[in-house]
Amino acid sequence: MVAFELTLSLVCALLWPALAVIVLQERSRQLKDQRQWEERVRSGIEFTRMGGAGSIHCRDCSYEQEIVSFTHGYSDTGPTSETGVQCLKCGKLTTLSEGHGTDDDTEAPCDCGGALSRDHVLFCPRCRSKNLVYEMRYIT
Repeated sequence: MVAFELTLSLVCALLWPALAVIVLQERSRQLKDQRQWEERVRSGIEFTRMGGAGSIHCRDCSYEQEIVSFTHGYSDTGPTSETGVQCLKCGKLTTLSEGHGTDDDTEAPCDCGGALSRDHVLFCPRCRSKNLVYEMRYIT
């Protein structure tokens, strides 16, 4: 029994530094990931980090609009989805629909000629501020 206790104590004493390094490295990685997430949140909201449908509210000019980030479902014509996009030129927020029996060209530009995107930080269509809040109403 004494030999087992001594062996166990020796193994723990030898392995502790290696285990401590592993634990500290993991904690450092977690803190880095958290800082990166907090930085992304501070930079603004993006369609790619939102889900469902809801509304945005500008904290600077009080602009509000109901929007769809992404929803999906099924209808008589098959699978359906709605995807929110924003014009990079004029800021218009709109929804593209797929699978509703229409042949809409989802690559078409905005009415103003600007490109539609969902891979950017959203900005207020009225004042162009990125100080927006998203309130999700439902998700599918």
